[in-house]
Amino acid sequence: MTEMRSTVSKILPVLCVYVVLSLVGGEALAQAPPAQLIAVRDRFAGAVLSGDAKAAAALAYFPLENTVYGGPPHLTKGEFMKHFEKDEDWGNCLAKGKLAKEAKRRNTDSINCDQGNNIYYFGLRNGRWYYISYENVGE
Repeated sequence: MTEMRSTVSKILPVLCVYVVLSLVGGEALAQAPPAQLIAVRDRFAGAVLSGDAKAAAALAYFPLENTVYGGPPHLTKGEFMKHFEKDEDWGNCLAKGKLAKEAKRRNTDSINCDQGNNIYYFGLRNGRWYYISYENVGE
């Protein structure tokens, strides 16, 4: 009987951890985004909210991927700055949206806005995080 209690007392903590992880799902194991990525996202969102094209461009990696129906597949820095506008909806979504790791893109996280119709990608390039791509899936 003592052996059985000893075995149960060893297994019980492991079983409890397993049950808790099963209940909360895989999100409990997910890593938080790197601090540098969060900082770039926050500065980029601030630039969007204030309409500062120069600051936004400094945080972007060019040519910028641009997946928009009828639009060019890439934007140069000049094209990006020419079309850049102050946008509270976009800026607030970037500032408050959840960064999610992209399974199909190495070293890339994204933020989905407008019920997933607009996706903004941030990627690690040459050891630094940048805004790297925009995709409009609603068109």
